[in-house]
Amino acid sequence: MTYQQTHKIQKYARVWAIILMLPDARHYTVARFYNRRDGEVHLASFAAVYAKV
Repeated sequence: MTYQQTHKIQKYARVWAIILMLPDARHYTVARFYNRRDGEVHLASFAAVYAKV
């Protein structure tokens, strides 16, 4: 396997997720993203919506 093939696999293997932690060690996956920036933007908009409530 070449370096380019390995790098491509590693790039898509790192998935970012926003997880809501619930009581009793339970969790709920809110969203999954292929890059960190998309996750940060979604989290900021999520926080802005729930800050108004």
